[in-house]
Amino acid sequence: MTDSSIGAKNGMRRPDASVSRTRGWPATFFTTLVRCGTGVMRWAASFVRICQVARMMSVLAQMNDTQLAEIGIKRSDVPKYAESLIFNDG
Repeated sequence: MTDSSIGAKNGMRRPDASVSRTRGWPATFFTTLVRCGTGVMRWAASFVRICQVARMMSVLAQMNDTQLAEIGIKRSDVPKYAESLIFNDG
């Protein structure tokens, strides 16, 4: 009898079974890490865009009506225009 068959009869895991199990967990771990990382990156990109829109709205709100007319918008169009500048840039 071999050592692996003796261990299997005593209810212990065979060495080859534990090796195949350890090969699977790194793949699962890294897949989970990538998924979490992707989610975090999407959240961060969304947060940056929101901050950019808020900053653009602030800059446009500080302009007077004559300056806004020169770029072709009314004061009531500032939020929509700010979003179009940020979200349609790429």
